[in-house]
Amino acid sequence: MLESDKGGKVEELAMEEAVRAQWSRESDRDAVLKKLRECGLRSYLGLVKCIVSPTWHARIPRSCRLRGIPTLINVLISDKIKGAKLLRSQSLRSLVAMGTLALNTKPFLTRLENFATERRGEQETCHQTRLLHEQQILSTVRSLGLTCEGDMRALLLMPAELLESEEKELQKVLRESLLALVPYEVGNEETKLSYFMSHFWEVEPGLQLVLSSACDSEGEGKHLKDSLQRCGVHGLVDLMLTLFTSVDEVHDARHCLLGESTLLNQLLLLRCGKQSMLTSSCLLRLARLTALESADGSSGLIFTAPHGIFLHRPGHADHKAEVYTSTLAQTLAQDVDASFVIWSEQERSRSGFLQKPEPFNHDPNYVPDDIIAEVPFYRFCLRHIRRFRNRRHGVLLVDVHGRRDVIARADGSCDQSDCDIGVGALEYSSGKEQDRLKAAALRESLSRSLSELLGASGFTVNSHPKLSGFISSINRRVDEDEPRYNTMSMQAVRMGLPAVQLELSLRLRKALRNDEDLRCQFAHALLESSKSVAFEYQPIQTDRK
Repeated sequence: MLESDKGGKVEELAMEEAVRAQWSRESDRDAVLKKLRECGLRSYLGLVKCIVSPTWHARIPRSCRLRGIPTLINVLISDKIKGAKLLRSQSLRSLVAMGTLALNTKPFLTRLENFATERRGEQETCHQTRLLHEQQILSTVRSLGLTCEGDMRALLLMPAELLESEEKELQKVLRESLLALVPYEVGNEETKLSYFMSHFWEVEPGLQLVLSSACDSEGEGKHLKDSLQRCGVHGLVDLMLTLFTSVDEVHDARHCLLGESTLLNQLLLLRCGKQSMLTSSCLLRLARLTALESADGSSGLIFTAPHGIFLHRPGHADHKAEVYTSTLAQTLAQDVDASFVIWSEQERSRSGFLQKPEPFNHDPNYVPDDIIAEVPFYRFCLRHIRRFRNRRHGVLLVDVHGRRDVIARADGSCDQSDCDIGVGALEYSSGKEQDRLKAAALRESLSRSLSELLGASGFTVNSHPKLSGFISSINRRVDEDEPRYNTMSMQAVRMGLPAVQLELSLRLRKALRNDEDLRCQFAHALLESSKSVAFEYQPIQTDRK
């Protein structure tokens, strides 16, 4: 038996063992295992990932949520097995609690003890922390199946009325254990909770990137970060929870998300005042941005992979996910200390299991003019331009796509290119001679370096492909009311950011994924070619939301 087969069998047995531990009757165990397999689940790790993956917009009964949050596992069951019973909250918690993904509490408790000592004095708190609160916290973490500190913050923020009775009691125990470490003079329970969360947790880098991209200046982003920190929002999990959790309080329509009053604005109202509540457009912008994952690099390159999941495309069939493009965009960026923007792991996981687009996921590579400023990929690229506004060369967007290994043409011939270099957006979008010259220089540099690198491994490069990153029909519209659509490269060029669209064959994507040396050389070839293109910062005027 192959090692991979052995590993798969072990994981499948682990899933069966977890199910047996939760359901004593054989008929129940068999029914649950059948249900999971019909959803495509064959491993315990895959099962846990499905349970802890939130599906915020799903309408799942409260009794079948995990700590008040609708999760992917029950969405899969309802989608793939008509009429099947959903897994209940207690079962979800127990299945997660058995796994190796549980929160590592040792460093957390050490930090907690340091926090208490600094604020309440060593003699008063050490014994209290070690003997009483440590056991309560450990017990609560295990009972609730918490996998990270973000889960803990989410539980602390979740309105008690949205939890099951057992979860509500565990939330109360956790709150009491943590708030007992806050100085006596701080105030009431809500004030103490705000104090603890703002002093114990730093704002996570991922949240800072989202807030900075949502705003039109770094100053606005910092002000928003400070307000959210006062509300206990320190990471993306916290932001998503408070954005997508509705509350009974009635907010003005100008401060609602898709017509719903949000926990986020309720917290802002209570802790920062009415003037700090976010507008509907700002809430929607934040919601869209949370679907992405990004990181900053020091080189001027930014890698994007807009087709990493199943997507809706106006007037066309749904766009299938292009495998490996997200991980390639991320690893290529890391090889040359560049920035990247991809769909988040949660979005990719849900898309992979569902094998179809979710309602709110539209193709960011096919965007009409009137909504470009609200497209999350665009917002991250806009921020990238602000970061490198003083650079003159080496600032480039590399848009990673997947193509088939062999494409049959209408004339009977075959296109067997492995790497299509598309600079059409830079060449044609503006109509300016200087941009055509930039495109020619970039095409020539990339064609030379990539042909030499990839040719040695048996791959072919096409520097004049049909899919060049430019939608040519934009110039021959019959109806003036028909929207004009823009690729990712076209959006970048409109911002003054030079761009190239790379269409990579499946066999080349596999090679770059498996051969670290080839991938690193590929990334450095892109980095060197970016220096052949001049960059001129052009401040973008955007509507203030």
